[in-house]
Amino acid sequence: MIIKHEAMTKRLTKPIYIDGAKVESIHMLVCHHPAYFNRGFCHIQTQKNKITLWLDEPFKKKNPKTQNFLEFANREWYGIFTTEIIDGKVISVKRKFLMKSLPNVGMEAHIQAMFTGEAVDKFIISGLISTETSVDLPPEEIIIQAPPSI
Repeated sequence: MIIKHEAMTKRLTKPIYIDGAKVESIHMLVCHHPAYFNRGFCHIQTQKNKITLWLDEPFKKKNPKTQNFLEFANREWYGIFTTEIIDGKVISVKRKFLMKSLPNVGMEAHIQAMFTGEAVDKFIISGLISTETSVDLPPEEIIIQAPPSI
């Protein structure tokens, strides 16, 4: 199934390759489509392939146990992707995902990075990607691959 969906864009700070193909874009969000409602996804476009990874639930997040708003930037998003779709081929996987703020990066740096492209997050998908990325850019409408059934 193909779905049109808005998703956050992750800007890469340096080139990343998957199976020798340069990653052109990374998008992620929690799906709002009725058939896949509340499932996290990550869509990766390389020069050769379209890869969509699916969680069975939303992304989990861990924020510091503090009331200080400025420490909100020290956050962590994680989960385990269970479905991987590469150019329409569905594969069952167990890929750990982690996106974590780099140490000592405050809210001001997150805002500034939108303009400078400096890295503020560490982004890891086990067996696929490990890199530093910059902050989320505004959402874009993309086309993602969805599994045939839940």
